[in-house]
Amino acid sequence: MKAKIRDSYWMIKEEICSTAKEMMRLGLVVGSAGNISCRVPDKEELFITPSQVDYQLIQPHQIINLDFEGKQLDGEWTPSSERIMHSEIYLARNDVNSIIHTHSRYASVLSIIGKKIPPLMEEMINILGGGIEIAKFSQVGSKELGFNAVESLDFRKAVLLQNHGVLACGKNLFDALRVAQVVEENAEIYFHILQVGEENIIDLPESAVEFQQMIFKSLNRIPRKKKKKQE
Repeated sequence: MKAKIRDSYWMIKEEICSTAKEMMRLGLVVGSAGNISCRVPDKEELFITPSQVDYQLIQPHQIINLDFEGKQLDGEWTPSSERIMHSEIYLARNDVNSIIHTHSRYASVLSIIGKKIPPLMEEMINILGGGIEIAKFSQVGSKELGFNAVESLDFRKAVLLQNHGVLACGKNLFDALRVAQVVEENAEIYFHILQVGEENIIDLPESAVEFQQMIFKSLNRIPRKKKKKQE
């Protein structure tokens, strides 16, 4: 591997580690819960956090390089059990370069009681792409979990995983972490709304929704769905 490429890869690993520490500082995870990955530029590969390594102690040399088939290309540590889910999203969404999976408190509560989050505030539309759906439950580390996440995510940048927390996507790690924070903020807001009754929600005006959707589309390269061939 050429020195320049090797240095750029090391920088990505350093950024993953610093994001993991920040994710923990923000209270989005505890210990080694959740996971973080980045797409390797111009390759069907990713860097991902290891399994069972506390984020307070994580180091760049512990970040693992995998291809999208799950083959370990570099690193001696065991990769996150959610590596298949990350690969499936990268394969389906060429606009996604970074993924963060958190177990943030309020979003996890909603994922457990089966409450998807409606678009309560404008930021949910211009940052996340709209309301947050819930992906059906599947076994940790299964291909099915990846398929369910991709389906429920659609064009948006976040989805709740049933009984499993949050999956946040972004153009880069900074973007993905911001998405995770916005999800948790609105999950907390919605949780408190549920205490006083959903009937008290005042919906955003349609004109505001359309305007915020326009902003979201202008800031994100949304992949077009392939048309089904007519028989």
